[in-house]
Amino acid sequence: KWMESEDVQKEFGVKIRHSAKELASDIVLKLRIANGTHTAVAHVMALSSLLNTDSLSNSPSSNRLLLTYLDTLFQTQILPAS
Repeated sequence: KWMESEDVQKEFGVKIRHSAKELASDIVLKLRIANGTHTAVAHVMALSSLLNTDSLSNSPSSNRLLLTYLDTLFQTQILPAS
């Protein structure tokens, strides 16, 4: 019961779902975000001659480049449109 408190949920970044419909909505949203992020990164990776995401594990500079790109994309394009 303690996790049902809104204050506790906010503190720990948790949202309790009480129905299958709520959970299904979260799954669809997660897939949209993941697919959109991967699509955005795929173009930058291609222009940077990175062939697959495995290269990110081996290259901190490539990893930093792509995370900076995604942060900038979110701040300048996605957030203002929401």
